[in-house]
Amino acid sequence: MALYDLIRYAHIFAGTVALACFWIAAILRKGSGGHRIVGRTFLVSMGVVALSGVFIAVAAFLRGRPVFGSFLLYLVVIVATPTWLGWRALREKRDVKGYTGPVYRVLAWVNIASGAALLTLGLLFRDPLFAGLSAVALFIGPSMLLFARQEKPAGLWWLQRHYLFMLGAGAGAHVAFLNIGLSRLLPEDWGTTALRISFFLPFVPFLLARFWLDRKYGVRPHLLYDRSATSSNPTRLSKTG
Repeated sequence: MALYDLIRYAHIFAGTVALACFWIAAILRKGSGGHRIVGRTFLVSMGVVALSGVFIAVAAFLRGRPVFGSFLLYLVVIVATPTWLGWRALREKRDVKGYTGPVYRVLAWVNIASGAALLTLGLLFRDPLFAGLSAVALFIGPSMLLFARQEKPAGLWWLQRHYLFMLGAGAGAHVAFLNIGLSRLLPEDWGTTALRISFFLPFVPFLLARFWLDRKYGVRPHLLYDRSATSSNPTRLSKTG
């Protein structure tokens, strides 16, 4: 078996495991032993997806498919970034400065650059999907920088960002699966329709779940940061579960 095929199969397998773990972790009680084990499996699987995705993207460039390769790299960015940030939010929940350190800031600018690149490709090739999907990274990057400017974020900032970014990683993984995987399994005349629907579909449950969790944990409905935390009297989140 060629190296490319081996890595491609590893990518597919890891992606399938990650999607399964995402839904299992969503069902399990948060903070339980099972939730943590499945969460770690999700992180490892997503790491394999990201690394193998970079290899597949580079192979696409070498095979004369730079647009497809660029799109794959973009998907790696918007999936790997929330996975990393959601995990780090738990690891650094007592140290927001450690959370928003050098790696955090590099990722923020990588998102901005990759979003701008995909938007440029979308405009050049008149592809509304590329142009629309670029909004994900162009939102994440500036939002990360804005959060990093806060001197004293709200008390449960780490919990909010953990579930927001885990949901974001899951949404990104579903976008990648539906765009690249499912559209190829469907009949050719269904492919374009599936591609267009898959661009929007994963973000609907993401937003619904996000608002439900914000309500559950008493978080104000800001997307990736708490504006009230920049004031002299930061909002203290009252609920813990």
